[in-house]
Amino acid sequence: MASRVAPVQIAYMGFPASTGASFIDYMICDKVVVPPTQPRIRKYYSEHLILMPHCYFVNSHKYLAGAAPGETTHTPRLSREAQGLPVNGFVFCCHSRPEKIDPSTFRSWLQVLTKLRQQGDIPSQTNAVLWLLRSGDAMEHNLRQIAKEEFGLE
Repeated sequence: MASRVAPVQIAYMGFPASTGASFIDYMICDKVVVPPTQPRIRKYYSEHLILMPHCYFVNSHKYLAGAAPGETTHTPRLSREAQGLPVNGFVFCCHSRPEKIDPSTFRSWLQVLTKLRQQGDIPSQTNAVLWLLRSGDAMEHNLRQIAKEEFGLE
């Protein structure tokens, strides 16, 4: 980016603070990252700020979100059943991109899930699940394989 390969260069998502780089023209952020009630903060940004109205995180997940504050919606609430989740089970979830989950963390989650299912005597324990964001067939296959082979989980 320092070689200015584009006429306008914008920082987004990687780090919620100024890059301090003269070759970055704009930064996409929101009022949480740069609160409008703190105008002195702006002087620490070398970029021009593009403030998103609600949140600067954009997701493409295939789900329906509720209305933003002050708006109305007729979107039906999604049920656990519609998401393939147990109606009465505890749901451990991580909706970060799966490639951010390191093997040690994943195995720790599976250990907790396994112990909860084995020691549980109520449906919320015995039906507990780990819910992750989908990120392609290969990723899902590999994670399921570890769960099955190392922990006996389906």
